[in-house]
Amino acid sequence: DFPKLDARVLPCLKPNMTEKHSGQRDPAETFGRALIVQQDQIRGLEAAVMSMRGELQGFAAQLNQLTGALSVNPQPSAPAPPDPAPVPASSVAPPPVPKNNSPCPEKFSGDSGDCGSFLFQCSLVFNHSSNLFPHDDSKISYVLRLITGRALKWAKSRFSAYQHFDCSFPEFMNEFKMFFSAESDVVQDSRRLLGIKQRGRRLSDFAVEFRTLAAAAGWEQRALKTVFFQAVDEPLKDELARLEEPTTLNELISLAIRLDNRIRSRSRGRMERPLPVRAPLPERNPIRPSPSPPSPPEPMQLGRVRLSQTERQQRMDARLCIYCASPDHYIASCPERPKDSARRV
Repeated sequence: DFPKLDARVLPCLKPNMTEKHSGQRDPAETFGRALIVQQDQIRGLEAAVMSMRGELQGFAAQLNQLTGALSVNPQPSAPAPPDPAPVPASSVAPPPVPKNNSPCPEKFSGDSGDCGSFLFQCSLVFNHSSNLFPHDDSKISYVLRLITGRALKWAKSRFSAYQHFDCSFPEFMNEFKMFFSAESDVVQDSRRLLGIKQRGRRLSDFAVEFRTLAAAAGWEQRALKTVFFQAVDEPLKDELARLEEPTTLNELISLAIRLDNRIRSRSRGRMERPLPVRAPLPERNPIRPSPSPPSPPEPMQLGRVRLSQTERQQRMDARLCIYCASPDHYIASCPERPKDSARRV
């Protein structure tokens, strides 16, 4: 098979002398010229391919150079903006509180006399979002934003410098408790612990008061368990006495709460249950008047009527006179009995 000649090459082929004179072309000469043109085109394509290959190798070298430079010297990240200086709550424009998912504690005025619950809620926020409070000044500023009333007046007089508090957070906590924490009397708390009773309350509500006084009293577990058992109602004591005593106070309280809920549920079920319908009672017979006592028997007539054995026994049982039926004397001293008729009787 002969190679196919390009149509652009055919017009370039010039006829030789033989073609001019005879009007015919030599096939061998025509084929040779076509091969020469094809070779020239192939050489041009090879040169273009080599040029493109050189350019690709240059791009690959540049890409490798950039990759190596980035791996050796990474681009530094943009520096984080510095934290704003903390400002006390007494300033006119306080800094915004860092956003966190924890619920915000209620504001503290200092009038209740007990700051333990307020500081406990603040500690929960700090533990849950520690990255939002990196230093002590941010924690102090957060607490100061949540105080009002008497506590805010104390903060204004205590922190005159708005940029620096000049104390650590533990020192701030100790000073805050010294001013706004209620004084704890261990003896008084112990007496209150001994005197509290459930008195029909739900045990879950009673347990809150008991735990609060128990924490203030500082007693050991065995004593607290004993006091708790004595403080609950009698029906609950009966239920606890049937079971094995738990080892800790928390387990005892949890068990008592479950039993108390069960007792209350059972009592509600009894109250809601309908009462059984009783059949009407039959009518009672009307009271009949008692018969009048029989009149005392008349004295027996000697020689006419003799007493029957039944009448004789009745008079003897009633301690009456056998002759005249009088209760004042017996037959031996009966005034109505003839003297000469003793043997007849």
